[in-house]
Amino acid sequence: MARVYSKQMAYGNFAGGGAGYVYTCPAGVTAVVKNICVTPYAGPPTLLAVYLNGTTIFFSTAGGAAFISVEWSGMVVMVPGDRLFVQAAAGAWDYTISGYELGA
Repeated sequence: MARVYSKQMAYGNFAGGGAGYVYTCPAGVTAVVKNICVTPYAGPPTLLAVYLNGTTIFFSTAGGAAFISVEWSGMVVMVPGDRLFVQAAAGAWDYTISGYELGA
């Protein structure tokens, strides 16, 4: 039976134009993204995207002064070597990505 490890896979912040890889599924593990929460905190209308191997799995926009957190819950399965990439095209964002890892 596989062991389950719940964890915070990635957290941090990006300002407009900021981007980077934030999580890589380790060898010997199947990872499952269960939750993405983002909060814009400064600047003009903003947008942020989360990608898995180049495919968008989450996209959020916020406008004006209404800085409201947006949360996604679901299930995205990752295999060893898969990577999550976060990009803030405008504005400034805090993000948290969580889920679990299934190990042998």
